[in-house]
Amino acid sequence: MCIRDSPRRIDSFFEFYAKKYPRHEFINQARFFKGEALFARRDLEDAAVAFNKVDRKSLDPALQKELLFKHGWCLSESGQFDGATRSFAHFLADFPDDVRAIEVHNKRAQAHLALGDYTSALRDFEAVLAVQTTPEQTAFALQGSARVLRHEKKYEGMIGRYRRILGEFPTLSTDTIANANYWIGWGFYKLGKFEDAPPYLRKSRDLVPEFYSQPAGDLLILGAFNTRDKRALHKALQEVFAQAPAKSIPQRMLSWLGVQMFHDGEITEAANYLEKATDPEVPERTDVGVWRILAKSQNRSGRYSEAQQTSLLLLEQEQDPRWQADAYLDLAEARLGLKLYPETLDAINKGLAVEAPGSHIAGLHIVRGEVALAQKLWNDALEAFQTAIPMIPGDPLLQPRALYGGQIAATKMGNDALALDFQSKLNSGFSNWKPVFVLDDDGE
Repeated sequence: MCIRDSPRRIDSFFEFYAKKYPRHEFINQARFFKGEALFARRDLEDAAVAFNKVDRKSLDPALQKELLFKHGWCLSESGQFDGATRSFAHFLADFPDDVRAIEVHNKRAQAHLALGDYTSALRDFEAVLAVQTTPEQTAFALQGSARVLRHEKKYEGMIGRYRRILGEFPTLSTDTIANANYWIGWGFYKLGKFEDAPPYLRKSRDLVPEFYSQPAGDLLILGAFNTRDKRALHKALQEVFAQAPAKSIPQRMLSWLGVQMFHDGEITEAANYLEKATDPEVPERTDVGVWRILAKSQNRSGRYSEAQQTSLLLLEQEQDPRWQADAYLDLAEARLGLKLYPETLDAINKGLAVEAPGSHIAGLHIVRGEVALAQKLWNDALEAFQTAIPMIPGDPLLQPRALYGGQIAATKMGNDALALDFQSKLNSGFSNWKPVFVLDDDGE
């Protein structure tokens, strides 16, 4: 008899035989064989219905064993998890030595998980791991028990299970390897072991980027920020932005990183992060100190139009006179870069009028000198630089700039001795300094 036709023929048997002999043992056997035929062709819901009608006690032990196993399997696969756990429980109680007992423990554990019974699920998985069995069943139990341990926040144990999976099963699928690596990295993050997590998170992302790029990337960013590791955070963000340029990152992270990079001299990167961290439409959301560093990083990276807008925004804020004057310096720097010379001089004059002490005063005089250089007003330029030089003797940014400007002005005026003096001081004190301001025309 063809298996495909078996259920139909058994139904015909019931139609003619069951009415006359409703309690005959062959009736239950026929119902069992109908379920088994449906099971064989993977009609599992219909098979479950057929098995459910079988009086188990009317079958001999061999058929009872098959009934409990296959009925439980069908119920589990069709989402009837309560019935599945009961059928599997009878199977394990009555036939504990069956070769499929390990498989039943794993399958019942799945059903327990679906019902939210993590304790019972872990008990079944542990029963599998306590014996020698096939690699497939062991790997399944390790994965399942790791999931339970994750739910119970037993992260050390979870990590150990996933490490066993990676160490003991060399022929795992790419998806399984990626999954194990991700959860190991996730576990280290939850344990606060932020430095241990990145290799595993990156491995998961490299193996299956379409699935793990976002969650792994987020954890890499969070871990680096929690340890205040500037380099690691920069790397993690660059990796994320390479895949998702519009990715939204918390403002506090971007601000912190931008400020750190500015102080470490990585000016372009600082400007990039601080621009992402700020919104000119709602400036009050960002600390005014961040806006100040943004203006300076924009100027030093040649983003003069943006720096002008940031400086004007700063000047609208209520702040100490010193910072107000400093904002005028940022504005003058931006306008100098844009070659708006009258506007630059206006910002300089307003900054000096604030009369607040600080290095910004020297900066304003230096910018005035550079405007004069651009306009070929050599004497005015020299006067401005000579005013600034004694104000900031050790400043690594302003002093070499003033010396360089003074050298150009003295050279243009034909004062070679003074030019040589400026050059000597520049070489001895700031040998690695590189000029930003250059004249468009070196002629007279």
